[in-house]
Amino acid sequence: MSLAVFFFTFGLLCLQTTGFNTPRHYLKPHAWIEYSPHYRSSRISKLWGQYSPYSSPPTDIPNSIPDQCSITCIQILSRHGERHPIAHQEHRLRQTLNKIHNSVPGKSLMGKYQFLADYSYNLEANTLVPWGKQEMARSGRNFFERYRPLTANYTPFIRSTHSPRVVESADQFALGFHQARLAFHGSPDPSYPYPKDVISGDHNTLHHGLCTAFEQGTSKYDIKARDAYFNVFIPPIQQRLDTNLMGAKLSEQDAVRMMDLCPFSTVASSNGASKSYCKR
Repeated sequence: MSLAVFFFTFGLLCLQTTGFNTPRHYLKPHAWIEYSPHYRSSRISKLWGQYSPYSSPPTDIPNSIPDQCSITCIQILSRHGERHPIAHQEHRLRQTLNKIHNSVPGKSLMGKYQFLADYSYNLEANTLVPWGKQEMARSGRNFFERYRPLTANYTPFIRSTHSPRVVESADQFALGFHQARLAFHGSPDPSYPYPKDVISGDHNTLHHGLCTAFEQGTSKYDIKARDAYFNVFIPPIQQRLDTNLMGAKLSEQDAVRMMDLCPFSTVASSNGASKSYCKR
């Protein structure tokens, strides 16, 4: 019997076990516990798309297992934890901020934009923020507790793509899993650190880049839809920024980057408090 955990660059975690029946009365309710109290009741953080922190959406699906069923296989799909921008994105965010700082005198920044006068960019690239580490460790602990009849006695095998944020997510998940297992057994687990295999994107069969039919065809549909929406909602935002940041001459892409700084700077803060970027 073995457990296998897979982390992939685009955010898939799969933990699978087979051949063991879980009593239907044992399955525990499962919920993501959000790291920051600032966002337990906040709706804005759930509107950030791929930048949204983990949260549990409402569901009518019951937690219990039907009478005629038992669990013999478990799979989880999961993104990596909350992160800093990826490298090329981090570079462009800096460019936009430098454009403002080099073109707009600090004393002319008023009202909602005054914070930019002494704003110091401190985001990194490609790594998890502390919030993201907490998310993944909590995910590992929750997984252990929910499926304890299967997870208490078998060593997980972890597979991850080579992206730093994904490898780090796998490590934090394993740490949380290990902490829960240690608390349950009350004795050291000699199998930890668990076996881990880091693979390249070229050997990841779930990487969409390996599907040429998709890449040369339907993958472009989202770009057309995105551009159509972009042309509707971004111009007014860009114009408002340009009016309030006279001399910066921000482009429409700069406007998008200013919006991106809302979730990135928020999740990178020590307490998850909403930043001034979210209030412009």
